[in-house]
Amino acid sequence: MFNLNETLDPHRSSAEFCIIVFLSILYADYILEEPVHPEGAEFPESQKVLKKEESYYCPAKGRKFGKSNAFCRLCMAEQLGL
Repeated sequence: MFNLNETLDPHRSSAEFCIIVFLSILYADYILEEPVHPEGAEFPESQKVLKKEESYYCPAKGRKFGKSNAFCRLCMAEQLGL
């Protein structure tokens, strides 16, 4: 499983890779105005990232937000079901 802490740890990943990951997240959120996980990305229990009108909704946002290795804190998607 992907672990953001390990990926962004300079002792485990190169600084260049860490910058690429971070810039990719910023690009998706603020330039493309899309969530980190693309529309239709599947999660357990057959749930998917949805787009309704101009907003994106993610089924994992509420469960993952408190975890330090999740991208959720940077993602523009709203929690699915709110």
